[in-house]
Amino acid sequence: MNCALIIEEFVRESKDQKSKTFLSLLDARAAFDMVWHSSLLRKLYLQGIEGNLWILIQNMHEDITSCVKWNGQFSNSFMLTQGVRQGGTLSSDFYKLYVNTLLDRIQNTGIGGHIGDINCAAPTCEDDMSQLSTKESELQILCNVAENYSVMEHYELQPAKSVILPVNTSGKKSDSGHTSFEWKLKDTSVPIANEAVHVGITRNVKGNCESTIQNNIQKARRTLYSLMSSGMHGENGLDPKSCIHLLNVYVMPVLLYGLEILLPSDYHCQPLEIFLKKTLKQILSIPVSTADPAPFILSGCIPVEAIIHKRALTFYCNICRLPESAIEKQLAHRQCSIKSLKSHSWFIAIKKLLIKYDLPDINDVLKQPPTKYTWNKLVNRKVNDYWKTKIMSSAGSYSSLRHLDPSSYKPGKIHPIATTENPTNRDITRLAVKLKIVTGTYLLQCNRAAFNHQDSDPTCLMCKSEPETAEHFLLRCERLAETRDPLLLELNTLSEDLFNVTLWSLSQTEKMNFILNIYSAMGCHQNCGTFDFHTRRYCYSLHVLRYKILCNMPTRKRYGLCKYVYSF
Repeated sequence: MNCALIIEEFVRESKDQKSKTFLSLLDARAAFDMVWHSSLLRKLYLQGIEGNLWILIQNMHEDITSCVKWNGQFSNSFMLTQGVRQGGTLSSDFYKLYVNTLLDRIQNTGIGGHIGDINCAAPTCEDDMSQLSTKESELQILCNVAENYSVMEHYELQPAKSVILPVNTSGKKSDSGHTSFEWKLKDTSVPIANEAVHVGITRNVKGNCESTIQNNIQKARRTLYSLMSSGMHGENGLDPKSCIHLLNVYVMPVLLYGLEILLPSDYHCQPLEIFLKKTLKQILSIPVSTADPAPFILSGCIPVEAIIHKRALTFYCNICRLPESAIEKQLAHRQCSIKSLKSHSWFIAIKKLLIKYDLPDINDVLKQPPTKYTWNKLVNRKVNDYWKTKIMSSAGSYSSLRHLDPSSYKPGKIHPIATTENPTNRDITRLAVKLKIVTGTYLLQCNRAAFNHQDSDPTCLMCKSEPETAEHFLLRCERLAETRDPLLLELNTLSEDLFNVTLWSLSQTEKMNFILNIYSAMGCHQNCGTFDFHTRRYCYSLHVLRYKILCNMPTRKRYGLCKYVYSF
């Protein structure tokens, strides 16, 4: 990510200066397989690696044989005289050392991209080499230097797979992806692209993060599909706690890759937020129409924007702990010293985040960087507190969430009513029904009437005595009394034994809260899990009976398509 930060900061600096930006991404053919052993060993010796260690590395690359496996058959072995092992422990370090001489040569030319007096001409990560400049002719010179070095070191650059990306940072629409200059490698023209991928981050000619976000969403969706076979698909699958753990471990890193560098705006974060909220609602088996604060309160997750901010603040502190000779550290000192809050600089964006979350000043962190543990703990606490307050305040404006206590929201911890002590298939099915009732999305006749004022009657189709609200369904409907009364009596006995509370002494509102959210009524009592299990069974039993009764009714009556209520 350090390499991506240098490119991002150069693009943002060009926006401040209203100058053009040209980015070249050079592709080396089979880069790791083309490393010249003699040159690599020489470079190791010049770096001070000698004696037995140098001899050991030499022996690792001498008299190496390989073969091809095809349909269970092996070819004759052949000698390997070049290349480092793909996936080897030291392979990436060997290649960095092998290509480092080229980076020194580019820096010594004195041309290419600069931020102030800091050279940013060739930010490179292993074989992902890039070159930056504000002038077309200078970028061609840098390409020539890279081409000459490839000839000297016996590897090949591929003009067809290398690209030039003219980023519109001047603010002129005429500069967006348009240039008459022709760049060449080995007398072959290098194609000019509208977007290209470097270290996993998609760059486009507009200089924004739209392409990266769309690609990340596609990759995250494919990752979700690959996890469906393991049961991560909401109802009839794994319990929500396990699914959320899989989401955080496998999906979120893919969804948010590289965004701590790009720092998308609120507008660009919307597709990511929609994807996350839809996924959480599916995991919790609640409808898409559920109020947005509900999936965060139940799952313990925080919005995408908050996660990106955490990662960006953590990354900034990592930069502060680098040695003073590091380019990233030099950029931090320069930009924090001379840039105003109106600048596009990444470091100024971090400064705004520090102010937003009431964290230490950016210069104080730069001069005396805290330890990784201390900083991460502080950032997590401040960011979680900010978004907890924001989500709790927004949840209060939704009447459908009156049974879901917003104050019980704890970022990083799933809500107890969304967990089960024994996650069996039957209990997970019961959990889905109760969560719909708690979030106000269980479809009752009163809900139908609210969305269809002209043709629907809110009166309960089973007992025809009053509007079918959640309270009526759970506590008063006469047609459900045969199943409800024994279960309610059992709940009353259980509450007296566990909490010394009699259900009959509670008001209707208190009784509903006691049944739907025992954790809100009794706090972290050790017996809440046992009582919550029986309330899930209670809600599910009434749900099954209601479904059977409605299925035996005429279709028009069942769906409440007319105001007139037919008699049985």
